[in-house]
Amino acid sequence: MIDRDETLKALKSPEGFKIIKEIFIERKQKEDQQKNAILSNTDYIIWLEKFTTKYPDFNNEIFYYQKDKLSKEDIKNGEMLPIFYDAIEDYAEQNRIESIDVSNNYQDEYYQLKFQGVGFHIGCMCGQGTLYYVEKKTPTTNFIDFEDILISKRKTFRNQVSNNLEKLTKLIHEIADSTPLDEISKTTENTIQKILQKRNTSLADHK
Repeated sequence: MIDRDETLKALKSPEGFKIIKEIFIERKQKEDQQKNAILSNTDYIIWLEKFTTKYPDFNNEIFYYQKDKLSKEDIKNGEMLPIFYDAIEDYAEQNRIESIDVSNNYQDEYYQLKFQGVGFHIGCMCGQGTLYYVEKKTPTTNFIDFEDILISKRKTFRNQVSNNLEKLTKLIHEIADSTPLDEISKTTENTIQKILQKRNTSLADHK
């Protein structure tokens, strides 16, 4: 049987704090990767457009209490709604786009989002719990155009690729005087092949 007091004592130790910190950092990195991925292409927003054709006003509870009526794809994407909202919120804050507060007894706010002429309200309501919701609505003013998000992400990606290639070029120049160029080329090619093989294996496992 696990002793609760001993467990709490262990967690408050320097080693315990280190473990908790590592877990927090790992979760934060995973969440950031998910948020970046969900805004880097149109897969999710296209699914949302299709889903709101049948369910123009819904919240994330539908994916827990009406699973028997939904496809596996809908459930999987629905469970990502909090990540999508957080990603939109981050983008809005970075670009000084304010949310719209709803006057009720809860902490309730939403963002207006537009994609190829279709509008959505993407919101979060906090009361006894937290609900994430979507309404298919025509955006008015102060809306976020998803196309602008894609442009921003592509620009960031291009800049990141350029910086990485610049670092790689600099590293090759630094080691070129003490390492045969054919060995550098061979090692680089072998590394690329291993990465491709690992990715192909991962894709095959998910099919």
